[in-house]
Amino acid sequence: MKRHSILAIIIALILSLTNSCLQHLPLPNDSTVKEGQVVIYAQLPEFSVPKVSVSETSTALELNWEQGDYLTIVSGEKSEVYTLRSISGKTATFVGKPISGSSYDIILSQKGKDYLNRSYETQIQDATDDTRHLHFDSILKGVDSYENPSFTKEWAESHGGELLQSGCMLLYFKLPEDVGYIKSVSLTAPSYIFHKTNQPSGKLKTITLAVSEANLNEDKIFKAYIMTSINEISIKDGVSLTLRVRSNIGAWTKDFTPGACKILPGRRNIFQLNAQGWTLPTGDGTDSNPYILRTAEDLVGMSSKLTSTLQYFAMTQDIDMSDVSQWIEITNSTPIDFNGNDRTIRNFKCNSGQYRGFIRILNGKIHNTNFTNAEIDGSTGESLQACGIVCGYCGNKAASVSGHIENVFVQGTVKGAANGVGGVVGILGNGSLNKCGANVSVSNTADSGTGGLVGMDIGGSESKKVSITHCWTSGEVNGGMQRIGGIIGALHYRTKSTEAHSTNIFTISHCYSSATVNGGRNVGGIVGNIWECQSLSKVEKCIAWNPSITATATSGNVYSSGAIAGVSRNRQLLSDCYRRADMAFSCTYSDINFSITLKDQENIGPSPMPKLSYSGPTGGESEHGYIYPYHGKSADSGASISSVAKELSWDETIWDLSGDVPVIKIK
Repeated sequence: MKRHSILAIIIALILSLTNSCLQHLPLPNDSTVKEGQVVIYAQLPEFSVPKVSVSETSTALELNWEQGDYLTIVSGEKSEVYTLRSISGKTATFVGKPISGSSYDIILSQKGKDYLNRSYETQIQDATDDTRHLHFDSILKGVDSYENPSFTKEWAESHGGELLQSGCMLLYFKLPEDVGYIKSVSLTAPSYIFHKTNQPSGKLKTITLAVSEANLNEDKIFKAYIMTSINEISIKDGVSLTLRVRSNIGAWTKDFTPGACKILPGRRNIFQLNAQGWTLPTGDGTDSNPYILRTAEDLVGMSSKLTSTLQYFAMTQDIDMSDVSQWIEITNSTPIDFNGNDRTIRNFKCNSGQYRGFIRILNGKIHNTNFTNAEIDGSTGESLQACGIVCGYCGNKAASVSGHIENVFVQGTVKGAANGVGGVVGILGNGSLNKCGANVSVSNTADSGTGGLVGMDIGGSESKKVSITHCWTSGEVNGGMQRIGGIIGALHYRTKSTEAHSTNIFTISHCYSSATVNGGRNVGGIVGNIWECQSLSKVEKCIAWNPSITATATSGNVYSSGAIAGVSRNRQLLSDCYRRADMAFSCTYSDINFSITLKDQENIGPSPMPKLSYSGPTGGESEHGYIYPYHGKSADSGASISSVAKELSWDETIWDLSGDVPVIKIK
């Protein structure tokens, strides 16, 4: 295919019926034609050019019959609809009642649309180079016969009439690398030149093609097919048109002057443009036009754009933060929506301030973002608080602030010296993590709450909702004295012994961890400690693929550790979880045999927990139920994480389970 330079314009011919395979149906016989009906044989012209291809050698328009076509024959005030009976090549048979007259309009249309009032103002295309939205109207106007018509100019003129056809513009252009997912394409003129319908009156300055978030190929070329009316459109010499492409991260515009030309009906009119001369968006912080982030300076400057209302940000390039030694706080619960567009932030470091992380306290959403070689150090300085690569605190315990993290992957190290240290989040106060992964080294010298993904959840308002779904961790997790887990250290940490039971549910589901996990007590491959202060916690369909789990404490009043959950109490639902067959599990607290030896366990809960027969320093009962480790069931020897995930019916629209290790699919 030959490419034209910028501003080159070719006027060529095309349009089509909706994409459908050419069908060969049996011709009707006399028994299929009702009394009073007649059969007419209609022809389409034979052309060799594919109906929506880019070609400079022909102006042909290839049309194919399809199911749903019908003919309307009008003579004066009378009209009859002829229905399609069969298709054979370029010939189709239609059946209807005869109509008398001396002059006829023969209208080929689809889907019951009145061709005169068909709107061209806004059209919808599903993806780049898709033509299924095109609907062709062709009219043999004022002809003297409707017997075996042919939709050609020659047939119309030989029968005393004219051929009217709708047309098409093909906007064929190359976009910059960072455009994102296409949502709409529009073409704007300085005056009203585009026809709104097939009526001669009623015009528009802008004609728009909505797109179902088309993802561009590597060449970044988009083909926008926009239907035009049966009326000719004239563009004068010197008139500048504006092509506007709106994506999920902003709007790109390009002005061009095609010169004196006509957009002709019945033809494909091509505007072919290159990638130069686009006006790049900077954004205004709205959903449809977010602030655009291309450099480390853009990231540093985010804090100056925050207000009390929700502000939107979007990355369009990978960003290296190597030269930013002192990270400036982005937000302390100021509302934000951060879309990384599957780009990567490299070499991010944070070693000062409260709740250390990329976002201190997340109020809003961060999604589609990767962090590689990140370093979070919350172990030194005056403010030793929860920390994580994405945020120190996600939402808040009062449920007045909610944080959501989705399609986020982190790789790096996190060091802390406070309750709540995690690879992604320190403390999950109110919100969710979905489709996230962490390949991290996490260490915490404080007493409690260390996890590969989240340090811990914390008690609070009964209206708060928290969940971790479709996530994974690898690397190593080294905690302090207690509550250490491959996914999360502690669920619903109870700040007061008299705290009332909440009515909300905490859910961890469809997650796996292959991280090594080490700590004092309450050590678990998925979760370290599940507190009893809510009505129900769920840990379900999770896989502990940790090569080793080690609990080293020899004292303490809550002492068990487990392959899935180190400690759980009443009102928990622990179900359908598996551990790797060769897991190295060690618990040095010798008085509690059941927490030393791995064994298969049936699903547990939600209430009451089975009473265990064992002796220990504090007996078997806690204030609200029974201390209970959960080991799940052993996977078969030689099984992989993916084979176990398939057995648990993990959603394969989310997970790619074709290899040994599940991989989250990227949109």
